[in-house]
Amino acid sequence: MARSEPKKKRAEEGARALKTILATYNKEDYLKKFIEENKTIIIDIFQAIHIPREFFDIDFENGNFEKIYLRENSKDKVALTQISSGQRAALAISIFLALNKKTISGPPFIIFDEPISYIDDLNILSFFDYLRDLTMYAKKQIFFTTASPKIASLFQRKFEFLKDDFKMFKLSR
Repeated sequence: MARSEPKKKRAEEGARALKTILATYNKEDYLKKFIEENKTIIIDIFQAIHIPREFFDIDFENGNFEKIYLRENSKDKVALTQISSGQRAALAISIFLALNKKTISGPPFIIFDEPISYIDDLNILSFFDYLRDLTMYAKKQIFFTTASPKIASLFQRKFEFLKDDFKMFKLSR
């Protein structure tokens, strides 16, 4: 019982924080506020995992959450509906990783379930390089699932520097 007390306390603190967030913001307001406060981090991650690096900012039209744009330069903006599915996936991953980066007392691991379904090969390499940096410098443990033997092999090669700390589990139905 005493061993589970710290976990129970953390779970209660997390539940209180979530209740506060839900009572204070609706999900669109919270996400918009997070994006506005963390534009630099999100774009930095986006540029690290997505090539070419044509976007440098995220913008909302008239403050409207439903009208999110990526800025190519000081004048041109591109709606999310006009970018590729790979670019949208990279942006979603960038927001997720920025959220994880801002977590103060979160777990030291990140779980990805088929995150690169719509991403081309070159950007898969960039994404894996970014994840490799997370393992080395942010001391994050990465859990990564894929149904693709090609992607699994590539992931294994990118992380073989971990030697015995790298574990791969092949599951079948």
